[in-house]
Formats: sequence, structure tokens, C-alpha cells
Amino acid sequence: MRRPLRAKKKRNKEYLTAQELGPLMGVTRQTIRNWITKGDISALHVGRNIKIPVSEALRILRYYGLPAPDWLKNLYKG
Repeated sequence: MRRPLRAKKKRNKEYLTAQELGPLMGVTRQTIRNWITKGDISALHVGRNIKIPVSEALRILRYYGLPAPDWLKNLYKG
């Protein structure tokens, strides 16, 4: 007898990576990392990974006058 398939939990994403934010801004992942190093973007360092809060991603997109995609706006709960 087969087990019924379980629906995967949809994880509430609170952070973006530099690799996810870069294409939204039209820049490379390295450029995002450079801006974080300079202090232009606030981010968390988790080991070697960089996590950018959704609120910070929306702030930086607004600052540069770039449109935020709906999926990103829907993640923000503030």
C-alpha cells in the first residue's frame, strides 16, 4: 500500500541571498557583496553565507527607483 503524499510546507522566507537580489537590481552577486562590505546594504553573515532581510531588499530597490516584484512585496510583513 502506498503512503499518501504530504504537501510540502511552504517556508516563510525572511531573507534573500546576494544571488537573488542581484538580478532584481541588474547587478552581479559580487556587486551586492561589495555594497554590503561598504555598509550600503545591511545583511547578516551566517558562516560564509550572506542573508539580506526582505525589508532591506525592498528599501534598496526603492532607493534606486527599481520596481519590486509582487512575490517580494508579499514576503514583507512589516
